[in-house]
Amino acid sequence: MESKVFTREELYNLVSRSLKEITEEYLVSYHSFKKICKSHQIPLPPQGHWSKKRFGKESPPILLPNSDKSDSISLYKRKEGNKRDLGTLSYFVKRKLEIENDPKVNLEVPKKLPRKLDPIVSATKSFLPVDHPKENGIWDFTKRYSYGKISVSASEKIFSRSLRIIHTLVEAIKARGHTFSFIYHRSYIVINGIELVLRFREKQKRIQIIEESGWKSSKLEPLGLITLITGEYSARKEWNESENLPIERKLSQIITYLEIAAEEKFRLKTINDKILKERRVQEKLEQERAEIREAEVNKLKDLIAQSRQWYEAQKLREYLNYLSKVSSMKSESQPEIEDLIQFGLDKADWLDPTLNKKDDILEGVNPNDFF
Repeated sequence: MESKVFTREELYNLVSRSLKEITEEYLVSYHSFKKICKSHQIPLPPQGHWSKKRFGKESPPILLPNSDKSDSISLYKRKEGNKRDLGTLSYFVKRKLEIENDPKVNLEVPKKLPRKLDPIVSATKSFLPVDHPKENGIWDFTKRYSYGKISVSASEKIFSRSLRIIHTLVEAIKARGHTFSFIYHRSYIVINGIELVLRFREKQKRIQIIEESGWKSSKLEPLGLITLITGEYSARKEWNESENLPIERKLSQIITYLEIAAEEKFRLKTINDKILKERRVQEKLEQERAEIREAEVNKLKDLIAQSRQWYEAQKLREYLNYLSKVSSMKSESQPEIEDLIQFGLDKADWLDPTLNKKDDILEGVNPNDFF
């Protein structure tokens, strides 16, 4: 199915033609084409435009408005007798059609492997283990390597066919601009930095066995059918084939699913990264405010402590002045009182934070310990 990819500007230029011509050339109805234009903010000619044009009158052009949307728009060529409307298809189906019509992608599984194989396919074909480094003899699953093999658990009967499917899938995924990463026995498809687990296994069923002794046991019997597994845990998805629908016919659907799943994971990661970044900025601001608050509290405490020291020093001087007056009113000299007054004045100067007088004896003593 031939397709043509338009930018917004190109589709805007296309609507200079009548909608009848557009719907005859492409697999799109009048209604779905209008929806496409509306979703991409592309104006259509006003009502009566084509009637006026038939009489030689032109309607004033409507300029293409600015838009944040930069998505490409795919329209599919209509062949004679094909009345399908592909304009209303879901996003999944549109992407699937895009992949199937991508000239770089070959989804046809060969009947035998080519001589020249991709290194990933060669490693998968080999029974030798891929040697990824260990940290002090311990597996380190945080690392990723560009070389490795796709995990395959299948009987010899279908292993060759699995390799041919893997060859086609690897070539198609790389043609779509994606890569692979590996660690030990795990293999990942990497789409826009998002890793998605990929592995193959053969479908099995459990058979009950009654031994000669009468004991019951069971064993797993391979069914010759391939299961492709993508994702892990809640994101795990299995693609099972049947005798009527082989996995080869699901490759475009599988790639479509992987690309859309990676897009959704990337969208959520972008949102989470933004939230985390905003949270870190907020935490940094709160930490800075807390540091400023703590510094100002300590500064205020020091200031209050100094004011208290100054106040206590003033009270001590007032008391010493009063003591000196009382002592001078007595007829007899009182050397002990005079020494006490001088001692007190010296210590008041040491206590006064505005003088910052040193005292070798009281060095290391906190003035606030006195009150």
